[in-house]
Amino acid sequence: MTRNRPTADLSTLAGLKATRHSIRAHCLNPHCGSRLLDLDALICQFGPDHVVINDKRISSALVCQNARCPRYGKRGGTITIHPHTWTPPGAVKPLNPP
Repeated sequence: MTRNRPTADLSTLAGLKATRHSIRAHCLNPHCGSRLLDLDALICQFGPDHVVINDKRISSALVCQNARCPRYGKRGGTITIHPHTWTPPGAVKPLNPP
């Protein structure tokens, strides 16, 4: 038996939210790290139909917030899209979660 899964346009902010994906921001300094972005705030700023694939507006609006980074307070960066992951209750969790 096959399940009918809802489809969503994963190229838009609304589609990512509907499928519980997340977006992480990365500073241009490779040693700085990353942070999770608020999808609701992005939707308010750019609109639900904003396409994130090859996006330049979100990545150019990023500001480094790591005070120990030499790029602290500077604009620019990259974004990555991450699928929602779920561990069923009682399942073995990885020793070193990401």
